[in-house]
Amino acid sequence: MKLLIIPHSPAFDSRGYFLAKHLAELGDEVHFLIWDPYPRDISSVKKNLSSSLKYVAYIKDGIMVHKIRRLPFFFPPINHYMFRKLISQIFKRQGLDVVISESFFNELEPRFNLPLVYDLVDHHEAYLDTYAGSVERFGLKYILNLKKSVHDQIRHAVAVTAVSDILVDYARNINPTVGVYKVPNGVDSLFLKASLERSKARFGKHSMVYVSYFGKWANLPKLIQATRLLERSYADIKLVLVGDGPSILDAKKRVARMGLSGHVNFLGHVDREELMNIVSECEIALSPCKKDLVRDSAFPIKIIEYTALGKKIVSSNLEEVKLLRFPNIVLYDESKGVEELVNAIITAFNADMSERKIRKLGYKYTWKGIAKEFHNILEGVLVK
Repeated sequence: MKLLIIPHSPAFDSRGYFLAKHLAELGDEVHFLIWDPYPRDISSVKKNLSSSLKYVAYIKDGIMVHKIRRLPFFFPPINHYMFRKLISQIFKRQGLDVVISESFFNELEPRFNLPLVYDLVDHHEAYLDTYAGSVERFGLKYILNLKKSVHDQIRHAVAVTAVSDILVDYARNINPTVGVYKVPNGVDSLFLKASLERSKARFGKHSMVYVSYFGKWANLPKLIQATRLLERSYADIKLVLVGDGPSILDAKKRVARMGLSGHVNFLGHVDREELMNIVSECEIALSPCKKDLVRDSAFPIKIIEYTALGKKIVSSNLEEVKLLRFPNIVLYDESKGVEELVNAIITAFNADMSERKIRKLGYKYTWKGIAKEFHNILEGVLVK
């Protein structure tokens, strides 16, 4: 098959790119789209204006990557037209069979006269209602038409894939006549290959790691309070926070005020290999985020990655996490008080589980297997 993937974001560590790379390994001819950010300086504006109807193509990991430019600033009507025109050019010139879109706003939609499979990777509409700030909400709702864009692509698709049960139902409600298939995210093969021979000395026997972009959904105040309570039972308790986000500054102030500076490490953003080292060297991994429609409908890829590294996990009771039924996961009711979280962490510390047996649970979710499932869906749809 010859296919073009329009990813959720123009990145080479995304679902779209991992699918593209492994579909190419299966023998499909895969084309992958990336695009420039909005140009902000005069030289970039001039460059994009002069080449706005052109694209640069090159090979990466067996995939043909097409890089598209965008016009300056926030100008969806023009960018939308140009983007669709370029997509049609690529489709025609390359003799493609299908466009796979993860796009969720109108600037990055393909033309609907092309065969389209829509890949629903997040509950964008729920995010808009739950987490978007006033400026972001206005831009996504009234300028980029998020809801209309998602609904229109689902209505015009020949098939829809979605990462969770909630999103499968969401798509079926919008288009009851289209085939909708659950295709979860996969685990990066680097996690499966990571060494088990890690020393716990770096962070200590009673260490907990939490990897996230820390927004208000991350529940940091509750987790810091839990750390203080855990200090009564574990003098060596250590909370390791990996990532950035708007909640970090408040968390640092809270930690200092509570006298926990010796028990909480703020490591900021780290590269992929160092992230694996950090998680491997902690006793348990945490996913204590708030329970809401956005989090319930997301596939818990961090849980799979933690599992692939052999970690015991404490997680809030999100729907997709519950469906995994992994024995290394200790669930707790996020709606209850901090004691629920504390008790779950103590249970995880006391649990006797083999890292090697835990790691095997993650093997079902390799990108190679996910890509094969995706390929079979495409083949079935296109043959019809």
